[in-house]
Amino acid sequence: WDIVTYGFGDQDRVYLRGQFTFHKNKIDKINQLWRGCAYLSEADVRYSKLLKGSEQFKLESAEGCYSAAVLHSDDISVKYTVKALTDAEGAGADSAILHGLYVGLGQEGDRSVVWTAGTEQGDGQKLLNLPVDWFEDKDIAYGYTDVKNPLQWEVGERTKVRSYRDEYGDDGEFQKCMYWAPKTYQRDICVKDVDWFD
Repeated sequence: WDIVTYGFGDQDRVYLRGQFTFHKNKIDKINQLWRGCAYLSEADVRYSKLLKGSEQFKLESAEGCYSAAVLHSDDISVKYTVKALTDAEGAGADSAILHGLYVGLGQEGDRSVVWTAGTEQGDGQKLLNLPVDWFEDKDIAYGYTDVKNPLQWEVGERTKVRSYRDEYGDDGEFQKCMYWAPKTYQRDICVKDVDWFD
């Protein structure tokens, strides 16, 4: 993948999370994507107008603009992963503040695993009783002991998602999904018929 971004279950919007997105270091390709976002690439023009007094200062999250620029690039691969925990309002039962978190370092301190306790199974106590190297014990956690075994895997067929722009064009029906990003980009970022549980 050229870009991997970790979301927290908000897959009804395909944007690159500012807090957790990785890019391959490709000078001529990936490292130039930001130029497709006017908010970033024309910052000098905005600041010049600001200093002249012809424009007011306006802060904008670049997540919307940059994500739209990436979505309009057809020669890169992006993975939108639903894996991170969050304390974001509205995240519901899958919020980090409702989970117990345990970090195991292993015998040699060279591997680490973050384990989350469920919210209703009453297994928070398990976190206190596990040894620090629990994930290296084949009897307790077979899936973790083989470092070649992926901890995330496909659970179904890939399906194509459609944005509101794909479905309705520039002027049709539209549902806002990102309060922190300008509406301009949301026709591309907000996807139809997808919710937090898909």
